Amino acid sequence: MNAAGEIAGAGPVHACTMFGAPGHDYHSCPQCKARFELRLQKLGRAGEGTMIEIADVKEALERHTGEQGGITAARLVAEITGSLSPSPSAERKLRDIIAHLRHDGLPVCGHPVTGYYLAESSEELELTCRFLRKRALHSLVQEAQLRKLALPDLLGQIALEMNAA
Repeated sequence: MNAAGEIAGAGPVHACTMFGAPGHDYHSCPQCKARFELRLQKLGRAGEGTMIEIADVKEALERHTGEQGGITAARLVAEITGSLSPSPSAERKLRDIIAHLRHDGLPVCGHPVTGYYLAESSEELELTCRFLRKRALHSLVQEAQLRKLALPDLLGQIALEMNAA
């Protein structure tokens, strides 16, 4: 922690790379101010909290590695946008981007208890994969019950539909 109370890697997305360095002060740094002004312009054009980009999320997640570094969706949106009360649409956009990043192979872990973070180990990634599978199976069991089908029959139908597409 520097004299201004900054911790390296813990500043807002729009902070400059010197955030947390000895002698740096976010409030008097011209580069931090310029980046913050740019962030405000983006938010002003798109509406509060909606201007969340893939690069912003990747950059923010790089500061949240390992389960101990997890962050809730609301706090991650606040960190990215600078908003103290992020909108539900901004959180939805964040979740969509996280799904996109996972699709691209970025090891984004997440759980309601720990929040989102980048995996530091194969064990953390495995825990997230198990959580996602359990959540998906729970939804499939509900669908099977609604359709009055056995789960294996529903899975067979889904496989046929996927092969036909």
